Amino acid sequence: MAASKQQNEIESMNFNLFEDHSREVFQKFQSLRDEKTLCDVKMIVGNREILAHKFLLASSVPYFYSMFSHNLIESRQETITLKDMDPDSVSQLIDFVYTSKIYIDQENVQNLLRMATILQMVRVQEKCCEFLEHQLHPSNSLGIFVFAEMHGCSDLKKKAKNYCDRNFIKVVKEYEFLSLPFERVKWFLQQDGLCVGTEMEVLESVLRWINHDTGERKGHLVDLLGLVRLHLLPKSHLQTLVTDNVSIQNGEGALDLITDIIQDIDKKVIPVTKRKPLGLEVIFCMGGYNKQSYASYDCFNPDTGLWTHLGEMPKAKSGAGAVFLGGLLYMVGGRTNSPLFDKLDSDSANVERYDPFTHEWTSVAKLNTPRHRLGVASIDGVIYAVGGSDGLMNLNSVEKYSVESDSWTLCAPMTTPRMGVGVAVLDGLLYAVGGFDSENRLRTVECYCPQENTWKTIAPLNTPRSGAGVVAMNGHVYALGGYNGVAQLNSVERYCPQEDHWCLVTPMNEHRSALSVAVIKNKLFALGGYDGEKFLDGVESYDQDSGEWRLVKPLPDPRSGAGVTVGTIPLP
Repeated sequence: MAASKQQNEIESMNFNLFEDHSREVFQKFQSLRDEKTLCDVKMIVGNREILAHKFLLASSVPYFYSMFSHNLIESRQETITLKDMDPDSVSQLIDFVYTSKIYIDQENVQNLLRMATILQMVRVQEKCCEFLEHQLHPSNSLGIFVFAEMHGCSDLKKKAKNYCDRNFIKVVKEYEFLSLPFERVKWFLQQDGLCVGTEMEVLESVLRWINHDTGERKGHLVDLLGLVRLHLLPKSHLQTLVTDNVSIQNGEGALDLITDIIQDIDKKVIPVTKRKPLGLEVIFCMGGYNKQSYASYDCFNPDTGLWTHLGEMPKAKSGAGAVFLGGLLYMVGGRTNSPLFDKLDSDSANVERYDPFTHEWTSVAKLNTPRHRLGVASIDGVIYAVGGSDGLMNLNSVEKYSVESDSWTLCAPMTTPRMGVGVAVLDGLLYAVGGFDSENRLRTVECYCPQENTWKTIAPLNTPRSGAGVVAMNGHVYALGGYNGVAQLNSVERYCPQEDHWCLVTPMNEHRSALSVAVIKNKLFALGGYDGEKFLDGVESYDQDSGEWRLVKPLPDPRSGAGVTVGTIPLP
């Protein structure tokens, strides 16, 4: 019998040296290839000869596995010719087989992806697509989409299309769009997911494409105009096209088409709907106030009933206006209050733009006048900033922002200064409701017509309200809560423009001033505010059909004066 083993003696051990062993083996393969040792195949690609080892090619590249293992004639040849292939790209791909390294740049990526697709080298295809995804730009995104479509790169094709849709306004200004053939332009304009502030931007892209080569393209004008949702444009815009636009006047059938659409608008026949950019529609809640201004911003998903924290704004803000236009969120004016009410606290003229798909913030042109507790809304791709306070006085001035020129210009002023004014847009008109004129909480309401640049007074509220939530829904303007000079309100009024009359509807569950409001999924939401004693985190939604208010998931933090708007975020 063998002597007993020492207590610390080990009978066996397993070692996994895969990484080191693989590296050494592949280094040896590369050395053998460099030395032209044991190479058993020579590939002729154009005017280039490439030596390699069949076994390694077959084990790494499906194309060569099929060639060398299925009794094809090439499996018995030492020299094979690869026709219609790019020598540089094939050489790079064979190098990759030996080294696992690939160099991709703007010069070689298309040929490399094309050859990798033929040779069925999936890993390289993926890296080429990843590179092209990072190269997406308004000047090349349509070309990348077409290239991805031609080579069956479904994921890249999807991402390129989403990029084109989301950046439509920039894409259509590039030469690549202007050089598209008619059928591709037609396909592009048919997309329901185009991210546009107004159909005027789609119309302008059509006229730009036509005018790039009028002689050859004017016959396509009516077909392309049929893809623009012209019924959604103001009647005055269409009338201007008829009287002033040379392309429309000279385009066969164009005048008749637009005249018919004007008649439809007069009859209130609107057979088209707004485009629906790809993404998840949510309520954004930006900043706000609770003893100090907030920088945090969140979104509410009405489908799940849940809030999601999105991040922090570059600077805390309360009393700002928020509006979503062309896939981007604009935060207009407002105020930054510190916990200690710092002397540097002041009303702001700053405007920041947020991209929910990239989470990037960008400063754009400042307001002409600082504004806090203002009203903000958009009409036909133009943002309006209404009233508010500049820190010294309450304002009746109004200014509008052009995305195209990145500039603010003054509009006709309201008849009355209004801080804490609520605004809403209905049928192309801007309503300014209530507010505080420095002496009184207001019942008065004014209506602005952008085409005429004029304000007119309409029926007053039943109750004076400053800091009310104001929004349009289903052909009516709603005014929720606010402060009447004595107490915070929970009452709600609804305005009918046909009757020029306000009527009371079901009150909210909570009394609220400086609340925020939004309409999504055909329901009206009231968010946060102040009830006279405390800041609120409560959120409730109103169903117009049932006339009932229902409590939903509260805000992450109690606050008043938040900037709230409806927009889209990326799909999960």
